[in-house]
Amino acid sequence: MEIGLYVTGKVREDGTIAIPRSIRETFRMEEGKYVNYKLVRHARIRGGTVTTRSISRTIWERLTPEGALKIPEDQLELYDIREGDFVSIYLQESTREG
Repeated sequence: MEIGLYVTGKVREDGTIAIPRSIRETFRMEEGKYVNYKLVRHARIRGGTVTTRSISRTIWERLTPEGALKIPEDQLELYDIREGDFVSIYLQESTREG
């Protein structure tokens, strides 16, 4: 049985999204392990307007020492994701060694 959870976070300057400690513990996410997540929605607030976009992209990324997940550079560019934007990801149960 797959366990999943949606997380919405604000994109930081380095292109990462912080994952709360309780969620990291539930999913047994440890620094250096790869995490399987799906980028599902992007919301940006620029010039007083809000634009949302659905995305369907599965990504494997290592959890950073600060407990965050990095959005790959090509995805930041493709979807015009910048610092301060909000993204929703779907965390999947799977983790694997690096």
